[in-house]
Order: sequence, then C-alpha cells, then structure tokens
Amino acid sequence: MDAFSLQAFEELGLNGTDAYDSLYAAVKSWGKYQLVASSGDADIVLDVRFTAPMTNVGNHATWGFERILANTTWQFQTEITILDAKTRLPLWTLTQPVHPANLKGTWRKNIADANAALAGDVKSLLTPPSPPTP
Repeated sequence: MDAFSLQAFEELGLNGTDAYDSLYAAVKSWGKYQLVASSGDADIVLDVRFTAPMTNVGNHATWGFERILANTTWQFQTEITILDAKTRLPLWTLTQPVHPANLKGTWRKNIADANAALAGDVKSLLTPPSPPTP
C-alpha cells in the first residue's frame, strides 16, 4: 500500500490488510487452490497492492509543487500481480479501479466491489478453458 492509500484507509477506519484479506477469502472460497504459508511451497504467488496513482495532473509547467498537489486527483485501485513462485518473475498484473465516493460506507463498499471484481478476473485467468465440444 502506498502512503496516500494508507492514509485514506486510516481515515475510513480500515486497516492496511483489508484489501489482502478480502482477496484471500475469495481465493480460499473457490476450493480449487490450496493456500500455503510459504512462497517456497507455492506454484504461483499472488502479490496484492492497493494504490492511488495520480491522475489528471495536467500541464502545470509554471505551478509550484503545492499548487500542483492541490489540483491533482488520485485514482484508487486494487492490483494483483501473479508471480512464478520459483523465479519470482511476474506472469500477469491485473488492476481494478475503486470508484470514488463521499461517504465512508460507500468507500468501503466500492473497495469490496473492486476486490470482488479483481478476484473474478484472477479466477477467470487461472481457470483452464473448457475443452471444445466435437
């Protein structure tokens, strides 16, 4: 989690592991994958991040840092990188935006929705396609 996201989570009354916890629960509920405590025992590693990259910075060539900061927006997002456990090389990176909100409860719902969508994306990616019918 980046510093801006951590601050936002604290203001929402969430802890820094909420994004991870909801994705962990989703993967565990599939019943197809066994979650292990050590990456050395895994075939793949899921690296979860919650970040807020800057967006809509615009062209502020003559502005000072404080004015740029005050006129910048952030797009919260949940990201998961699927790594090969043996080589630690990234295989895929998937990202889901978290829609902004004004109320704490709506923020929490939007974070949960983004995590659910991301878990669905991971499940689709990790589920082999059905064989074609003859």
